[in-house]
This record gives sequence, C-alpha cells and structure tokens, in this order.
Amino acid sequence: MLETKKSINFNGTSEINGTPAMILSANVSENGSISLNANVVNQTLYNENKTEIQKDLTDFNGKAFSLSEETKSDTENTTDPNTQNTTDSK
Repeated sequence: MLETKKSINFNGTSEINGTPAMILSANVSENGSISLNANVVNQTLYNENKTEIQKDLTDFNGKAFSLSEETKSDTENTTDPNTQNTTDSK
C-alpha cells in the first residue's frame, strides 16, 4: 500500500555584498515537525561578518518556525473525510 507524506522545503542564503557566506535550509513536515540546516560556504567571509550572518540565521530560523506553526495549525484544522462523524436524521 502506498503511503505518502507532504513536506515543505524552505531555503535561504546569507550573503555579504552578493557573495554567499552561509546556505540555510529547513524541511517542515505535514505535522509541523522541523529540520534545520546551516552550512558555512565561505569561512573567511563568515569570520569577518559573524554578527550579520548570525542575525540572518536567527531571522531564517524564526521564519522556519513560523512556517512550522502554520503547518501544524493547518493540519490540526483539517478534517479527514474518512473520519468525519455523521448523524442520521430520521
């Protein structure tokens, strides 16, 4: 039997003067669980601009967690048509 799951990929790049310093990614599953990843791609640029890049990381994480909460809320408010309660009125 096929089982499928939906997830959302969310990506970002922290750049200094147009040059990538850190690549950011998040994966949010349909139940709202989240996986975050940050990779420094230019160590020199990162070392010279830690404060700005770490602010970008904090901003990215905040957006990813907001997306996670929205997804979790959407899942909780979605009714599965196969489990709906019905009432017979005779």
